Amino acid sequence: MRTISIVWLIGLVVLVPARWALADVAADLTQAEDQYKARQYTQAEQSYLTVMQQGDRNTGEEGEAAFAACKKLALVYIASDRLPEAREAVQQLLSRYAQYEFLPHAIHEIGEGAEPLLKLPQVRQLFHDMVTAQPGDSQAIWLKMGVAIASVHLAEDKAVDVVLQDIITQHGGDDRASEALN
Repeated sequence: MRTISIVWLIGLVVLVPARWALADVAADLTQAEDQYKARQYTQAEQSYLTVMQQGDRNTGEEGEAAFAACKKLALVYIASDRLPEAREAVQQLLSRYAQYEFLPHAIHEIGEGAEPLLKLPQVRQLFHDMVTAQPGDSQAIWLKMGVAIASVHLAEDKAVDVVLQDIITQHGGDDRASEALN
């Protein structure tokens, strides 16, 4: 009986703080999203950074929260016209989550999130500059898709065609190209 009580107590000591930490990360992410929606970009930036620092990117829910915070941090910087910081946030997203299955969706969401902010030209230029600076980067395909998506929203069909042709030419042998083009 005593062994069971000790095991139960140890489990309680280990699991309860872990649940509180997860609850804190989730609460911080919700707070950051509310601040972003309220255009409180300085506060949202701090909250997203907190989630990124506290969230363990190798665990389920905390990892999802850290990924979401990293993605939204780029939009905070775009919304507040801090493009060098936005570039750094996108680069961090690409490097920290290079193997993450939802990375392409995150780049897409950054482009989509820029539309209501009326920042599509800036996002397109940001993604284009990043590709130009590191054309051999393994994640360049997703940035090129970001350029194409922004160009679609800007009704610049010729630019879309050029980017899509570049993806076909430069990344045709890459398995990710079919996902990017669909």
